[in-house]
Amino acid sequence: MNITIRPMRHSDVPAVIELAQGERWYLQPEDLQTSMDWTPTGCLAAESDGRLVGFVTSFLSDGVGWWGNLLVHPEERGRGTGRLLIRRVTEELEACNARTLIVVAARGREGLYRQFDFIPFQDLIMWVGPSSQGSDPRQVIHGEKEIHMALALDEQAWNFSRRPLLMHLARRRELISVPSPYAFLMHEPVKRFQFVGPWEACGGSKEAAGELLKKLFGRLGPGAFVFLKSPADNFFAAQILAENGFTPLEKETMMYRGRPPGADFDRIYAIATGGASG
Repeated sequence: MNITIRPMRHSDVPAVIELAQGERWYLQPEDLQTSMDWTPTGCLAAESDGRLVGFVTSFLSDGVGWWGNLLVHPEERGRGTGRLLIRRVTEELEACNARTLIVVAARGREGLYRQFDFIPFQDLIMWVGPSSQGSDPRQVIHGEKEIHMALALDEQAWNFSRRPLLMHLARRRELISVPSPYAFLMHEPVKRFQFVGPWEACGGSKEAAGELLKKLFGRLGPGAFVFLKSPADNFFAAQILAENGFTPLEKETMMYRGRPPGADFDRIYAIATGGASG
């Protein structure tokens, strides 16, 4: 069976979402469309006999290419389609002068990416837990100043600018912040969960990060289910989450190719995430 790897089209979005739903991934059309607009050569579809059988999405910002949504139809697995997608997206991003490539690999899939010279550099722990405080109905307003401060902290934490991603998220997610030391988080409902990320604090302040979680609980009210992915190296994050009744579910692995990432995981309490992982 011949597989064609081609740029993803906007007309592919329904088929991509249907394929993702089979894996209980909750990709949103606006995220896919925005990724295609940012990095059209890094969003690819695998096609066989006119049928979409796999895809990968990515974004490129400030010399770093980041991708994690790689999926192949169950009937096509084991035939090399995933490797074709990995090879092609790697070539496309590096042709656009990406100095570093980052992928989030599902547990047990690290060996596949090692074949393409990706190196593990950080585990991510998926946590889920209930909000536990009363409701705070006050509207949260974030203007240019708050978004600018979040962008500045995020760039310090990751050592590269992710402005396109954060501006996209800020249009849809609620941003909560505390002023001193500055910390922020974004959250939004996805199906029956509240997805949190990014969640970051200046200097890695446990106090500021914990205050943000309390503010989030106040916004959600008791009993909401909160989901996030936290870097394993951030011990304060694990302490805060465990103290608030969160349960670790499983791990994924962040891997890189090219120049080593310079992320400061003490400042990063949760990464930006949607309903999928690759």
